[in-house]
Amino acid sequence: MAYVYKILMNSLYGRFGINPESTTTEVCDRARYDELIQKDNFIWGDKLSDHTYIVSYLCNASHVSDLDWNPPKISAVQMAAAITACARIHMYKYISRDDCYYTDTDSAILGSPLPEDEISMELGKLKLEHFVKEGIFLAPKSYGLDADGEYIVKHKGLGKHFVDYESSPLADERFALTDADAFSLEIEADPLEADRMELLDKKEKESAQKDAQLDVLAHQIAGLYDQNASLKEQIESIIKSNQAKEDIIDNLMKSNNDKFQMIDSLTKLTEKRHYQINKLIEMNRDKQEQNEILIKMNQDKQERIDGLSKMLDDQAKATLNYHARLFEDIQELKKLIQDKDAQLDDLREMNASLIKRKNEEIDRLEAKPGQTTKLPTQDTHKPKEPSWWKDKERMRSTLDQRERMPPAG
Repeated sequence: MAYVYKILMNSLYGRFGINPESTTTEVCDRARYDELIQKDNFIWGDKLSDHTYIVSYLCNASHVSDLDWNPPKISAVQMAAAITACARIHMYKYISRDDCYYTDTDSAILGSPLPEDEISMELGKLKLEHFVKEGIFLAPKSYGLDADGEYIVKHKGLGKHFVDYESSPLADERFALTDADAFSLEIEADPLEADRMELLDKKEKESAQKDAQLDVLAHQIAGLYDQNASLKEQIESIIKSNQAKEDIIDNLMKSNNDKFQMIDSLTKLTEKRHYQINKLIEMNRDKQEQNEILIKMNQDKQERIDGLSKMLDDQAKATLNYHARLFEDIQELKKLIQDKDAQLDDLREMNASLIKRKNEEIDRLEAKPGQTTKLPTQDTHKPKEPSWWKDKERMRSTLDQRERMPPAG
């Protein structure tokens, strides 16, 4: 986990100190291509298709203006400088020792061991990587070590693959780390000088070949210049004809613009009409739904009315039947009452004759002198009420009850 944290911190330090100057490759159109190739930071460009180009250029170069300066947003050079300064302060007590043979950023090769409390795998302390028996130190990041039989060679720049610890001419000049005077090693010959001369010769040959090619290209360019002059005249005539055509096209475009405006106005009017028609359709649809609802309500009401009509018809028929039966009963009762009234009249006549006879008898008895008569306190000869009279009264009460009864139904 300590190794992971170390890598994370190193990466973060690198991002803080990232170089703002960078190469950007962009795929663009012809206008952007013409703009970029005229700038000082242009590197190279090429045509990909009829309307597409690829361009490489430097961003945030030293000569760009303040408006074009656009460094990375995550860079913080001041923090990176502070980190390296703190690292130098921390390493100073090691690199300032007399037995320090080599140092690089966060490491040092010393002639004597460090105290045990300064050596640990803990983050922030030093780690003992090798016990070095012999070493050859040429320059920063260019050295060779013999770590108990394990040979470690580091070399930066060209000819890295030519450096070997055992076969190098410097092997005769190696020294022990415990020899303090050996640090002032003087090298009489550079083992890579032959390789460098070889590379220089090769580059000179390539440069001469390129110069010859450039001479050929110069002659070709001179011929092309004459051709360009004639082409320029042709192009000017073509431009004039194109200008006339452009004038015609402009006139056509103006007329077309007028037509387009008319079409736009007609389109807007049509859209407005369509909107109104859609609104009317929606209103008609709503009204149709309302009419359907009203029709359904009317159907329900008609069904109820039909049911009520049927019920009223049944009640009317029952009432008519009841009144017909009642009328028949009333006729029968009237006939019976008439018969009884005739009988009653006969009885009244009989009663009147009896009363007359009784009064005559009383008058006769009162007319005899010397006789006292006792009138009866009770009429013993009063005729009894006939039995049919009770039947008549009962029939009258029955008739009155039927008349007061509500109709059936």
